[in-house]
Amino acid sequence: MAGYAVDPDRSTITAVVRPRMGPPTLPARVTGTVDLDEAALRAAEGTGDRAGEPAGRRAIEASELSGSIEVSLDGQPPVAVDLAAAAADGPADLCRDEQGQLVLRGRRSAPAGAFGILGPPLINPTVVLTWSLVLDPL
Repeated sequence: MAGYAVDPDRSTITAVVRPRMGPPTLPARVTGTVDLDEAALRAAEGTGDRAGEPAGRRAIEASELSGSIEVSLDGQPPVAVDLAAAAADGPADLCRDEQGQLVLRGRRSAPAGAFGILGPPLINPTVVLTWSLVLDPL
């Protein structure tokens, strides 16, 4: 496994509350660390072993990464998001951007209460996080 730090200034994260309560998106900030295995890194370089995937882009499996990101919404205290669990939940991919930086893209849904957002109990609101994380080697 190779370690990377999330660059908070070049990474983007979008937070949307479902069902909609208030503004369409919330201001969010992300930090954290990511560990990627060698197969995922080779695939991001365009030397992957899976047929049918675009060159230089790789779907990530939960077993190929570890680490967590800290997500802060609208000035609230940060909440940890497990990246392996996020990859197990839905699509995540790894690629290089135009500048050659390693980028991890993914999404995760979490209970809105974890972020200090309360709504009517019968609605059970969630926050959908979608990210594009620029990774710097540790």
